[in-house]
Amino acid sequence: MSRLLPAIASAADFYRERSRGTADWQPALDEITRRHGLGHCTATRFADGESPVFALGDGFVVKLVPRLGGTLVRQEIDLLTFLAPYPHPPAPRLVGHGDIEDWQYLLLTRIDGITLQRAWPEMPPDQRLRLAVEFGRLLAALHALPQTNLDPGAIDWTAFCHTSFARWTTRPSVARLSPALLADGPRYFQANGAKVATAGRVLLHGDLAPVNLLVRCGPDGWAISGMIDFGNAMRGDPWFDLTAASVLLQPGDRTMVHALLDGYAARSSANLARLRPSLMVNTLIHPLGDMAAALELVPGSSRCQTWDEVARRFWPD
Repeated sequence: MSRLLPAIASAADFYRERSRGTADWQPALDEITRRHGLGHCTATRFADGESPVFALGDGFVVKLVPRLGGTLVRQEIDLLTFLAPYPHPPAPRLVGHGDIEDWQYLLLTRIDGITLQRAWPEMPPDQRLRLAVEFGRLLAALHALPQTNLDPGAIDWTAFCHTSFARWTTRPSVARLSPALLADGPRYFQANGAKVATAGRVLLHGDLAPVNLLVRCGPDGWAISGMIDFGNAMRGDPWFDLTAASVLLQPGDRTMVHALLDGYAARSSANLARLRPSLMVNTLIHPLGDMAAALELVPGSSRCQTWDEVARRFWPD
């Protein structure tokens, strides 16, 4: 009997096979629709995202993840189940999940919209500012959800921080930093890391980059329609979730940074001097971040001698 999906035994296999065309994945998609009684649905591959993700008609989405990434699947299932009763943040609904050969799948409802990353370049400046405020408010809604026994990934935040501090110099992207910034990392963690490691815990999305926020354009302009991809969720310092958006949306832009922060919590921008160390530490330890690449987004940052200087450029007064 022929396989429905490519065999995946390693990360290298995954990165090689994920580039296949939609037709190569169609037998597995047909099996998923059969299992869940959906009937025939035209499949379309999304360009964004690391895992193969397909729209099934207008109503559903299938996300395929190799079994070796099973922890991420479990985290997303737990989060989507938890979020189901809440209207904010707007998240997909989990329809079903299962296994096919070396892969796991999630069947989700489809949220109308395109990624903020795709829409942002063509968006008028006034609508960008409005969306930055809305982004902050949506993130605040996620962080304000009731504290429960839900512990996605069973990640101990304090241990995660201390391990990240200790291993920071071994990260491939860190090796590309200037000698001055590479040497200043341990000093910066020593001065500012304890506050992050002992911060109050909230439910974190874990990877809230613009590619994981959906927007759509209506009569009144652009608005956020959904938050997706909760596979990296955990509990930790709330400022961890602010790092990707504040660094990637319009890096170093004072107005945009202040709009995002003030949307998240009133007058946050007025407390930037106090917040910068937490934002910088969380940016440095983010497992999905590339600090060397981030420095190139803000002119002059790569020439800074300390992380205090970098932080002032990333989050200007």
